[in-house]
Amino acid sequence: MAHGPAAERRPQLIKAAITFMTREEVAAGSTRAIAAELGVAQATVRYTFGTKEGLYRAVMEQLTQDLIAQVEAAEPTGQQLAQPAETIARFFLAGFDGLTMQRLSHPDEKAEHTCLQTFVSAVVAMAGGRLELVSVAAS
Repeated sequence: MAHGPAAERRPQLIKAAITFMTREEVAAGSTRAIAAELGVAQATVRYTFGTKEGLYRAVMEQLTQDLIAQVEAAEPTGQQLAQPAETIARFFLAGFDGLTMQRLSHPDEKAEHTCLQTFVSAVVAMAGGRLELVSVAAS
């Protein structure tokens, strides 16, 4: 990776982190591993994001933006969304985060597969207006 301003380096680092975490699993995505993936000093990643949590936050923000853009792209094709694109994206990411945490803390391939199928079905139903929303008390 060529040296350059942090503003140019940041998107490259985020893209590399997403690629690395997709290939190696999220838990392997340390600042050291991401830096090695790009051939830069670990200090470069730390300078750009502050901490591993900062890097993870940037990755989640990028994934959220990408997901919102993909959901919004469905509208011009004639698919009407029953909920705002950002709401669907937030629901997806919340569920995906939960499934990821379960995978890391208590792996069970059969249960994970069933939960993933159910979750994807819920996201599709939510987007299409076929998911019945249950009232919950506001706190």
